[in-house]
Amino acid sequence: MTPSALVPVHRLRALIQGRRLASLVGGTPGVYTWWFKESAAKRLLAPLEGVEWNHPHLQRRTIDAESYLALYFGISRNLRSRIAWHVAQRHTSSAVSRGFLSTLRLTLSALLALPASQAEQAVNDFIDTNCFLSFRNVLTLEEAESEEQTELSTYYYPLNLQGNREVDPGVRLALRKLRKGSRR
Repeated sequence: MTPSALVPVHRLRALIQGRRLASLVGGTPGVYTWWFKESAAKRLLAPLEGVEWNHPHLQRRTIDAESYLALYFGISRNLRSRIAWHVAQRHTSSAVSRGFLSTLRLTLSALLALPASQAEQAVNDFIDTNCFLSFRNVLTLEEAESEEQTELSTYYYPLNLQGNREVDPGVRLALRKLRKGSRR
């Protein structure tokens, strides 16, 4: 397995704004994990009763002497585009109403208790302050899909709903309701 890059989100945002993301991320298929500062993750996910903070498959790592948790895993046909989408997508009314807002950004809007159409700056501030992204390109989309199946059946990612059997059904239902309420 190829080692992953681990980059603070605020650095990715600067690369995107300077149109230099290609210097770090390839435009081929890839996999990525969102790492959240543990203290911020616990505040963010407080509305979701049933999140298992001591789950044996919840990944933890220390970054700059702070504990971080892996809360979301994803794949993409074009990793560079997907990272830019998650990190810098605008919360336009059409993106929100038509369902084109990144699922991660919609989820964060909902957990921050804000309408998605008004949450862009709050989401940006939250991820810039509290998140790292690990990622790596793979050769094919099939390889990424296979890795996703393995990750979601092996680890506990409380923000992944689709294909994730590790997360309590009550947590998934509560998160779906929060997302639905934030789609405005």
